[in-house]
This record gives sequence, C-alpha cells and structure tokens, in this order.
Amino acid sequence: MDPHGRILIIDTVDAGARAHAGSIGCIAEGTSTVNFQVYVAVPQGVTTGGPEALHQLVHALRSMGVDAALWPVGRTRGNLPSPEYARYECPTAEDWPLSRHHTAVVPETSPRELLLAPLSKKWTWWLSVDNSSHPRVEQMNANDPPPWLPDQAPYRHRGGLRSQVQARLSQLSASAGGFMFQSAYARDFGSRHLSRGGFLVTDYLRDCRYPEWRAPAIESIAYNRSKGQRVIDLLRPHLPTTEFTPISDMPHGQVLSTLSANSMYLEVGNLPGRDRLPREAARVGCPIVILARGAGAYEEDFPHLERFRVPCDRMWLPGLVGRINEVLADPVAAALEQRGLREWVSGDRERFQREVALWWGSIEKASA
Repeated sequence: MDPHGRILIIDTVDAGARAHAGSIGCIAEGTSTVNFQVYVAVPQGVTTGGPEALHQLVHALRSMGVDAALWPVGRTRGNLPSPEYARYECPTAEDWPLSRHHTAVVPETSPRELLLAPLSKKWTWWLSVDNSSHPRVEQMNANDPPPWLPDQAPYRHRGGLRSQVQARLSQLSASAGGFMFQSAYARDFGSRHLSRGGFLVTDYLRDCRYPEWRAPAIESIAYNRSKGQRVIDLLRPHLPTTEFTPISDMPHGQVLSTLSANSMYLEVGNLPGRDRLPREAARVGCPIVILARGAGAYEEDFPHLERFRVPCDRMWLPGLVGRINEVLADPVAAALEQRGLREWVSGDRERFQREVALWWGSIEKASA
C-alpha cells in the first residue's frame, strides 16, 4: 500500500515494469483512482498524425458513451497537451490501469506500456509501419526483398539490423492482446510479418474550412519535404521549368493554402500508413500523383487514383516523369478525373466512427 492508500500490484510485472509502475501510479482494481473504461496511450504535446488519431479514438469512444481517456507516455508525461487537439475534448488520466475491467490501447511505438497493464484488455494500434523499398534500392536490385523497419526510412536499413527488428516485433506481438491497423498496408504487414490479423481502425481529417483548389498560371508541384526530398532531387533535372514547393513545418492552415495554390501534389515518400497530406490534397481538390510505396500502393488506402499511381519498379523514374507531365499539361482535367478520391476522403469520419463501433462492439461481446 502506498502513502495514498492505494494497493500496487507488482507480482505479475517484471522488475523494470515494477519500478516504472511505482513511479507513475498504476493501481489495482477496486480502488477509486481509475475511473475510465478505456485508456489510450499518447505522446503528450506531440503534433503529428499519430497523436491526433489517438485523440480521435478517445473522442469517438466518448461520443458512443464509453468513458475513455488519454494517458501520456514516457517522458511526455510532463508536457502540456497540444492546443491543436483541444477540439477533441479528451480528458487525461493520471493512472494506467491494472484491472481486467479496463482496456488499454497503445500505438506500436510504445509496446512497453502494455507490460504495465498485465490484467487489462490490451490492444496495439499500428498507426505507422514501413516495409516499402526506396526507389534507388529497387532500381539497383529489384530481386532484393524490400527492407522494412517500423517508423524508419528503408534507406537507413542495414543488414545487421534485421534480426534486431525481428526480435523487437516478436516481443511486441507477444505482449499485445489484439491488433488494430490504421491502414490496409499495416494490416497486410501484420499478416505477413507477425502472423496476426486485427481490426481496421483508420482516422480522419480534422473538421475545418478547406480552401478550393484553383490551377495556377505557373507549373508548380507541392510535396512533403520530410518524406520525399531524395526522390525530388532525382526528379528536378527532368522537370527543369517546374517549380517545387516543399511542405514542411507549416501551420495546418498554411498547408491547406499551399496545396490549393499548386498545380498538383506529388507523393513520393514512404507512406507508413494513410498519410494525411495526400488526403488533404484530395480534400481541397488538388490533383495527385503518387509513387506506389507503402500504403500508396494499396487501393484500399488511396482509392480512385488508377492512372495516377506509378509503380515503384525499375522504370519508376520515367514513369513518374511521364505522369507528372500529363497532369501539368491539364491539371483541371486530372482534378476532375480524381473526384472519386475527393468524395471518398470526405467520408473518412463516418467510416472511422463505424470502425471504432465495430472494434468496441467486439470487446463488449467478449466481455458479456
């Protein structure tokens, strides 16, 4: 019993987890400190797509009458919540549950947190996974298996790392009670590399005013600098009269205005899931060309692109240049041809709510 009268359960947790549990205030069932049904681990104060999806999950559950809360992980525990996510109205829990009556959800980047909840219903949500190949690697040796490494670009991969990653994923697979996947790409990864299935639980673009795209007078291409700069550098000599507009470290409103002011959006990065920039481009009506890497290769993750999805094979560079020139020649026609993707993206939130309801319904059914 701690100084506050709370009983700590430590006999089912390893030594490292015991110390961590003592420092964060994990509590046993039957006490009054834990008042939530679902605890969703989140890197507090981090403003990227993954943390926003975790906020959306809590918001969706609470809209269904499920008492859910966020729980800051690791060194982010002392951070202030991001004001960008205040719209989701998510409460923050002070304690991580140990009770079998509670459900714990963690992103794939925080598997150790599950060791601190040995009795609860445990879920790992794969928001990001990367087992696609870099175009230059593909071009050099198309027979090599594509390197894969969670949350790490493939060109950083080195041979000695594969066994370490395999061991980490095996540990993660063993500790997780169930899997959720943000993309069909991640679901396929779970099936092939972890021999595990699970629930598709995606995310959605935030509700805000989306500007309307208008084709500019000058040929220009917007792209994600953090995930595609190396490929862009290879493309520039083949498109000497085209302006390239990098999207990097911008407020959300500026991202949308940039997408609406360029001739097209080019996605050449390693898509570890249903990345937001391609969907935001579609939402404003900006035409897209996508190199089929990671989730970008999956019709279920980015549908209605057909001719605008360029295969990532030995001929990726001339194929990409040809498709870009086609769009730049008539961006308005390309935008009209991609209306199906825009309409599909507009339905993200309703799909997400149905996916969450299906996942939570399976938990309630198993608990009945």
